[in-house]
Amino acid sequence: LYPSGAMGGGNDLAPSRLHLYYFDQQSQRSYLLDTALPQEQIYKLFQERFFNRFTKPDQFDKLVLGIAPQGHIFLWVSGFDRRVEVGHFVAQVQEPSQEIILETADRDMGQSFAGVTLESDRQAIWSAIRHSFSLDSSELEPATVQKLRSGWQPPVDWYLDARITYPWRVAVGSNTRLAPEYRAEYINGERRMVFAPEAKIMYNQAQPLPEKLYLYVYDKNNRQHLVSIQFYSKLRNVVEPDTSELRDIFKKLYPNRQADNRGQPLEPNEFTTLQMEFTDDLQELSIFVVKGNQRIELK
Repeated sequence: LYPSGAMGGGNDLAPSRLHLYYFDQQSQRSYLLDTALPQEQIYKLFQERFFNRFTKPDQFDKLVLGIAPQGHIFLWVSGFDRRVEVGHFVAQVQEPSQEIILETADRDMGQSFAGVTLESDRQAIWSAIRHSFSLDSSELEPATVQKLRSGWQPPVDWYLDARITYPWRVAVGSNTRLAPEYRAEYINGERRMVFAPEAKIMYNQAQPLPEKLYLYVYDKNNRQHLVSIQFYSKLRNVVEPDTSELRDIFKKLYPNRQADNRGQPLEPNEFTTLQMEFTDDLQELSIFVVKGNQRIELK
């Protein structure tokens, strides 16, 4: 699922532990996570200062959770124009799921049995609670609901593979010039505004694949343009962009890369170029994935 649900503290201490209990509507299961957090890493990030897109000093100010299928949970430290993953955890299924969630739904949903004496009224409240947690109340497509009822579960690989970093760079054609600054939103939920000094470092590093890129491009008359690119044309479910085209290309180009490859040294010939070809008026753009003698146009 998409990162959501900011958590606040109220003091100067970074959290050391996460205790999370939730109900997964798709699998109709309750999950419990009780885990230590990388407190020192979180604390250091909250002390870090950076510049946002308006070149104003900024800092991390929240923790963000993302919940994926089968109990997988991701944790980011987030600020304006920057989000960094700091944890990946796996929660445990709690049984019996339905009974547990009904025990706590009264509190979580703001419902109360106080003063409710008629059994018919109590049953009506329970019925409303059950419906709100059931597949019938989900925003999923009917075909997906039918698959879930038959026992199918959404694969978690989509979310785990999003964490893989690849050696890629951006280049433009001869009729335009690329400014060193850019803003990226990655498919793993991270994001950052990159200025010139950091861009030189990032140029030689692997990064998660982009979901969106915001480039600053100069035309042949030296006028600067902001170019916004999203690497998807549809959603794969209710809210998640379908970035499978770009993912599949890079998976074929780098079949052996894993999520733990981040930070490993890279040779120049390992890099792939996202080649941006603009028309002179910058009204049309073609993007090619180029590695060696391979040149693949994105649809």
